[in-house]
Amino acid sequence: MEFGRLANCFFPSSLSRCQAKGLFNLRLTRESELASNNQEIIRVVIYDQEYNLRGQLDPEYIRKLARYVDEKMRSVAARTQTVDSLRTAILAAMNIADEYHQMAARYETGTRQMDSEFGKYSSMLDEVLDPEV
Repeated sequence: MEFGRLANCFFPSSLSRCQAKGLFNLRLTRESELASNNQEIIRVVIYDQEYNLRGQLDPEYIRKLARYVDEKMRSVAARTQTVDSLRTAILAAMNIADEYHQMAARYETGTRQMDSEFGKYSSMLDEVLDPEV
């Protein structure tokens, strides 16, 4: 099973649509596939489960992502006191998605503010350089 940067790509029902879009950077690998592929396998542990991953991303970055997901799952489990790992994973994914969307909104706001400021300064510079305008 592969998963990509979009949350809906994790589930098998939407897998073919996501594969067609080329959204995958990581691939979960079965033990039987380890020897047959030359690509480096990165073993990570997330919520006490070991996963073999391979992909085009830097191995240390993959490990960093795995640690982050593990921390989020453990945080959710501690707060909700749930023992269901699927529920914990879904709640952790929702928290990560919320963080992402909040950061994206802040980035968009900052970009708009920067564009506005740039426009003002550009106009002021045009007036100074060409006072006839």
